[in-house]
Formats: sequence, structure tokens, C-alpha cells
Amino acid sequence: SKEMQKSSAIKKGEKLSGGVGSGVYPSKNFGLRLFDAKNELWMNTIFLAPWIEDNTSPIMRSVRLIKSGTDNKILFDIIEANKKEKRIACLQGAYSLFVDARDIIIRNSRYYSAPYCIEAILDGKTVIDASFIAAGASEGGISFLGNPPPSQGAIGEDCSYNAGQFMILRGKHDFLLQVKDFAGNQTTMRISITTY
Repeated sequence: SKEMQKSSAIKKGEKLSGGVGSGVYPSKNFGLRLFDAKNELWMNTIFLAPWIEDNTSPIMRSVRLIKSGTDNKILFDIIEANKKEKRIACLQGAYSLFVDARDIIIRNSRYYSAPYCIEAILDGKTVIDASFIAAGASEGGISFLGNPPPSQGAIGEDCSYNAGQFMILRGKHDFLLQVKDFAGNQTTMRISITTY
């Protein structure tokens, strides 16, 4: 109703308390979400708090490439490959990139947020550039990370983010993954991919 919209609207200069971040909230904690009605976007509220000093890089908990159209049966664990031989071999084709990454804003805190951006670079060319700054809203639902609305496909079964899809053609490739937070800190991972 219009009365409820007016009563829940935030006025300029109004102080709010209890907000803990913009991502995942522990139980019994207030989480703030903002909707930009003019541009029809859900906003990542951490961008409205430039006074927060964040000098910790995002943590990549898991990174997987899943061959499209295979029902998650053909997957490659990028983190495990990075720990060992720093290379994987796979069939050429379209792959979806699933990333479980967290941005710990305050060191040793149990609170965390989604990272700002996930960027995948194949042979020097950006193939995925997924931003968490806002999610589009339409009659079909929320469009998160460029996934079509409603964005149930944006989150994998293991709670990782479906950052996007790209083609890997036959040959040897250099793959670089960058996860950045709102303060400009970043974590990178590089492997070699050979496709046949």
C-alpha cells in the first residue's frame, strides 16, 4: 500500500542502526537492503559506506568450471588444480564458472559480504565480468549477476555464485580469475587450460 511505502521510506540524513553488511547475515541481526525505484535496481548497500576501511582481500573458497549441458557431471575444480600442477585438460565447449567467494570486511569478524566483482580473463580477453553492485528487477523477478529473471540459477547447490558462461576452444589457454571487493582489494588465481 502507499501508506506502508511512505512509512518505510528513508529520509535524507536519517540514522539507521543495526546494519551489519550487504551480504549474508547471522541470525538475529538486521540486514539492510535498498531498492533504487528510479533505475529498478537492488543496490549493494556497502557502496554507501565509504568510511569503512577494508584492507583485506576476498577469500575464494571454491572455483569450478562446469561444462554446459552436462547436469554438473563434468566439472573442474580450479582451486585444486591451482594447488597442484596449475593446469587442467578438458573438452572444448561452453563452460559455466561457479565461484564461492567472500569479502571479510573487518579482519577476524564473522560478518562478511559478497565480493564486488568476479572477472575471468582467457588469453588476455575478459570473458566474464560479473558485478554485485546491483541486481535488476522486472515483472519476471530479480536478475542477479546477469542471469535471466527470476535468478534461481545465480546460486549453485553449494551456495557458489554462477558468475557466467564462456567458450573454451581447442588449444592451450591462459586463464586468470580475479575477485575484487568494493575497496579495490583483489585475489587472483591463474591456471593453464588445454582443450581438445
